[in-house]
Amino acid sequence: IDMTKPLDLTFQGAVKSFVSETEWTPEEKLAIRKRILEQSIPKYLGYLNKGLEDNGTGFLVGDSLTIADLKLYYVGALMIQKGILDGIPADTLDAYPKVKENIEKVKSVPEIAAWYEKHPGAKYPESFDFVP
Repeated sequence: IDMTKPLDLTFQGAVKSFVSETEWTPEEKLAIRKRILEQSIPKYLGYLNKGLEDNGTGFLVGDSLTIADLKLYYVGALMIQKGILDGIPADTLDAYPKVKENIEKVKSVPEIAAWYEKHPGAKYPESFDFVP
């Protein structure tokens, strides 16, 4: 989980300020997301992509699903691939093939696949403020 925490925190900051009483303006959000796209994503996803390559199992740790894989799935599949953050293209993960493979592997876990089958077209909860 330590591997994925910086990426998770980075994307939380791309969504909403947790330390300020005022919301960011749309311009501020886009500036933050531009910095994330140019600096944080290459740093963290590059590191995780290499870790997945080195592990060789398709999972971040060992040979089975862990919370680390779920955290990466949260950021990768739910925030990046869905294209819900203006300024961070949905195809951003194309540069990180092992991360994309990991996301597909998580989606294929029987319990997760069954949930998606039961909820076709499910979107990320609309109660969160993801779009400026």
